[in-house]
Amino acid sequence: MVNALAVPPFPPPGGGGGGGGGPKTPITTPTVNCAGSTAHTITLEICAPAGGTGLPAGFSIQWLPHDVWHRGADGIPGTADDRTWPSSDSGLLCHGSFSGNASGSPWSLDAGECAFVTIGALEDSDPGVSFNCNELECNDCYVFRVFGHGNRDYRRSDFTPDLQCITDDCDGLTDFPDHYCTYSHGNIANHAFPIIEGAFPTLYPSGLTVGIGNTLTFTTAAALQVYLPAPGGVGTGYLNRGNFVNPLSVGSTGGGNLAGQVLALHINIDMNPIFGGDPSFGDLVICNLTAGANTGSPLALAGSVLNTAQVNALEGQSINDILAAAEARLGGGGGVAVPYGLNAQQFNVLLNLINAAFFFEGCCTTSGFAYDFLCLPST
Repeated sequence: MVNALAVPPFPPPGGGGGGGGGPKTPITTPTVNCAGSTAHTITLEICAPAGGTGLPAGFSIQWLPHDVWHRGADGIPGTADDRTWPSSDSGLLCHGSFSGNASGSPWSLDAGECAFVTIGALEDSDPGVSFNCNELECNDCYVFRVFGHGNRDYRRSDFTPDLQCITDDCDGLTDFPDHYCTYSHGNIANHAFPIIEGAFPTLYPSGLTVGIGNTLTFTTAAALQVYLPAPGGVGTGYLNRGNFVNPLSVGSTGGGNLAGQVLALHINIDMNPIFGGDPSFGDLVICNLTAGANTGSPLALAGSVLNTAQVNALEGQSINDILAAAEARLGGGGGVAVPYGLNAQQFNVLLNLINAAFFFEGCCTTSGFAYDFLCLPST
C-alpha cells in the first residue's frame, strides 16, 4: 500500500502551475529512464534534452502501480479506460514535485543536464520536494511519467511517454540476470504485438516457421496475429497435414493449444538478444525437480506431480531442448509421442509455465516457476 500525504493535485500540462499558463512556447519535454532499484525503491534519471530549454523551474513525476494503470480508473479490466492515467484528484495517482525555484534546490536543470530521483526514499525536508506517496512494494511494476514545470517565459512541457520500472525481489536475492522477458501466445496477439511487429522483419526475414516434418510458416507479424491466440484444450496435439503458410486459424491446422505454445516459445527464445539476456533464455535449464507429492517442492503439471521417470527425463533439459521436442511433437503428424513421458495436457502446461517464466505485462516479472525450477546452465 502507498502512504498518502496531503498534497494539492497537479493541473494538467499546458495549463497553469509551476509558473506556466498562457500562449507560451512549452518547456522542452524531459526524458526519463529507469536507473536502478532495490526491493522498495526505484531510481529514475530525468534529463533536460541537449539543445532544448532546459528545466529551469524543475519537474514533476507521476506514478502508480502497473496493475492500477492496466485496469484504469474504473478498476475493471477490458474497459475503455484501461492503460490510461486517472485524474490527479482520484486518490489513485502518486505524484511528486521537484521545484527548481526553491532556495538550495538541485532541480533546476540546464539543457543537457540530468538529475536522479529515488522514489521510495523521498524526503520532504529536501529543498523543493513535495509528494503524496513514497512507498513501493517489492517485486512490483510501476508506471511513471514526467513533465517539466513552466516559468514566466515558457509553459509546462508535455508528459514524457509512459515508463515502466520494477522493484527488486522481496527476498533481496536474484538468481537470474536482468533482461529476460517472455510472452504468452495470447500476449503476442494483443498487448505485446507492437513489440513483436517491430522485431519480426529482422528476426524472420524469410518468415517464422515451426514444426519438424509438418510445419507452420508466417511471413508477417500480422499473419501471426490472425492465427493467435490458440484455443485452450489439447486438441490433436499435432498439425493435421503438410505445410501451412499464413493459416487463418488453429482449427484449420490442428495442433490445438500446443501450436500456440510452440510459436510463443520459439519467439521468446529468438527475442532474447533484443532484451540482452545472458546466458540466453533458451540455455536456461529445468532443475530442482522432485518426484512424488511429499518430497521437497514438487512441480505439478495439470494437477499431477511428476513421477520418477518424468523427473529423470526433464531434469537438466534446456529450454532449447524442450522447444526441439515440442516442434517434433507438433510436426510429427501423430507419429511422435508426447515427450518426457508426459501426457498432452501436462506438456502444454509445462510450455505455458516456461512462456510465462519472465512474463511481460508492462514489466517483465520473474514467476514462481522460474525461481523454483529454472537454473542458469552449468559452466
